[in-house]
Amino acid sequence: MTVALILGVLVIILIVQNVALTNTRALLTKNETLYRSVVEGQTEMITRFRVDGTIIFINSAYARYFGLNPDAAKGMKFRTRIYEEDRDRVAAHFASLRSGAAHRTIEQRVVLSDDNIRWHRWDDHVICDKDGTVIEYQSVGMDITEQKEAEEKIQGSLQEKTVLLQEVHHRVKNNLAVVSSMLEMQAIKEEKNEPPHVAAQIREAECRIRSMAAVHEELYRSDSFGVIDVQHHFEHLAHDIICTFPDAAKASLVVKAETCTLSLDKAIPVSLIINELLTNVMKYAFTGLTEGIIDIQMQCDGAKTVLIVRDSGGWVSGRI
Repeated sequence: MTVALILGVLVIILIVQNVALTNTRALLTKNETLYRSVVEGQTEMITRFRVDGTIIFINSAYARYFGLNPDAAKGMKFRTRIYEEDRDRVAAHFASLRSGAAHRTIEQRVVLSDDNIRWHRWDDHVICDKDGTVIEYQSVGMDITEQKEAEEKIQGSLQEKTVLLQEVHHRVKNNLAVVSSMLEMQAIKEEKNEPPHVAAQIREAECRIRSMAAVHEELYRSDSFGVIDVQHHFEHLAHDIICTFPDAAKASLVVKAETCTLSLDKAIPVSLIINELLTNVMKYAFTGLTEGIIDIQMQCDGAKTVLIVRDSGGWVSGRI
């Protein structure tokens, strides 16, 4: 009786285990089917391969793109033809994965079987054994050729606009230079006539024109047409203004505006202000002195900008 009871219990246990195993297998099959449906339904190319290039798995998108049979591809070695100029970069990419980086993204060109060159973006992951040695790679990629071509068109368009803006600033600067030269000739003519202050007024107008021309000159030579480097612009502008006066040798210039930039709509009025202040300094500040210092500063702090112009003469020329 006892033996029969034990055998009955064992049979029940085996039946329960068998049912559990059957359910587990069904669940695994269901999960695998779900996983494969997700992977196979992706438009991105998915592949898993060993370090030597042996394919472990490719999805349908990968197979269609490269003309492979998903089942026949397993176990075969397959490497895409990397565009020659990208080979060193791709090699460095995988070397960094082997040296500890778990995931990296790269954009590269590949050469298809018909010699057509296409751009790809790949997200590569490493799979390591228990000792941390890389044994496999899993990659998800997509063809980004259209995106790259669109970017190239945009870059080409930007380059054309850059050249156009350079030409505009160059022409404006040249036109202002012509106006400045005409005023200079008129001032020379007026110096011979009375009253003498007419020539001085013409020269002041000429300096204002040259100040505006200096802004366009700076923008023409700048890498960015939106803003100008204030430090370089103030140094160049102040030097040009000071040199127009007979006592230019008296003045030593100090400019501190390294962190500031100005847009075109602000650079021109600020340049005109600098012109007026420096003109007054050169006219009146160093009278009777053998030397003097002109200090120009611009302090930029968020939305607030402070321009300071001062000299070592008998008065402070201005603070705005």
